[in-house]
Amino acid sequence: MECKCVLTYNSKQGTGTLSRHKCAKQQNTPALQQTKISAFSKKIVSKSALDRLERKQLALVALDLHPLSVTEGRGFREYAQELINVGAEFGTQSFLDLVVSRKCLSTRVMIEEYDKLKKQIMADVADQNVAFTTDMWTDEHTQRSFISST
Repeated sequence: MECKCVLTYNSKQGTGTLSRHKCAKQQNTPALQQTKISAFSKKIVSKSALDRLERKQLALVALDLHPLSVTEGRGFREYAQELINVGAEFGTQSFLDLVVSRKCLSTRVMIEEYDKLKKQIMADVADQNVAFTTDMWTDEHTQRSFISST
């Protein structure tokens, strides 16, 4: 940076005048700061925090009578990851401010997603001949009912 300021040399001060000089360009320019290496690495979660999460996962299963495999499902994992991402972006939030009720899911969100998916499917099959058939059956061994669409 060049400020084109003329500085005088004084034998008593030596080059101190030069080192103390702050030109207008330097004062208006924000100082560049080097990014710390810690910004590029993932923080390690403490053992105590992992223990708390394990206890909360067990409580999820026990209190709401879910199977132990509830956290292994793709939907749960994607939802939990999105909660983590929102927390990382916006800081600590109340669970009640982030999670919608089942009424909201069924009357608004599900209908919006249904309409979006319906439009997408209609666009995909617009120029084609399409036929659908369904079949329902019950597994005699497990007594589980199934329905399929072809």
